[in-house]
Amino acid sequence: MKHLNTRWAILAGVVALAAAVSAASANITMSLDIRAYTDGRDLLVIQGDTMQWHHLDFAAVGRWGKDIDDSNAWANEPTILSTTLNGATVMNGYAWLPDWPGHPWPDEIRDEDSFSAVFSSLTPALPATDMTVDLTAIQARSELSIFQYPTAANGYTLILDFNDDDPSGADWYEAKVDINYVPEPATLSLLVLGGLATLGNRRRA
Repeated sequence: MKHLNTRWAILAGVVALAAAVSAASANITMSLDIRAYTDGRDLLVIQGDTMQWHHLDFAAVGRWGKDIDDSNAWANEPTILSTTLNGATVMNGYAWLPDWPGHPWPDEIRDEDSFSAVFSSLTPALPATDMTVDLTAIQARSELSIFQYPTAANGYTLILDFNDDDPSGADWYEAKVDINYVPEPATLSLLVLGGLATLGNRRRA
């Protein structure tokens, strides 16, 4: 009877571990909403918890000059970030004001290939695993698209293309990115296999 109770206890543990693996294997859904004041063409490079603007032409994102009430005011608009994880809000309208090394405000950084400083507080981070990525252009008077999908070959780096080359002046662009992936349950799977092996040894005994 003691051996039988032990076997049932091990089996119960294995079932519990299997349930944990199943829960860990559930799809994770995260979304990222980006608002950016765009004049020319800028690529947003996202990897892990980091983001960086790669400016290509015309005025850099957020830096297009403008007059306000006849005063000499120049734009220095932040990139607005909001994120969710499985429907729960994580970042809500966070204002990231990129620093551009060698180009202090109010330099528009016109027609010069440049990189902003890296933002390293993206939460939740882009996963380092296979994922599906969908982009919805919520606001864009020209082109807003995915320039590069994240894969193992590129270190799971996602690049978004904010392209306002054709229209004159600048305008706000907004992209909503939905990401789905399954977390790796490797550790729990090993525990389940170990539990099954133990149960088999008990039965043979």
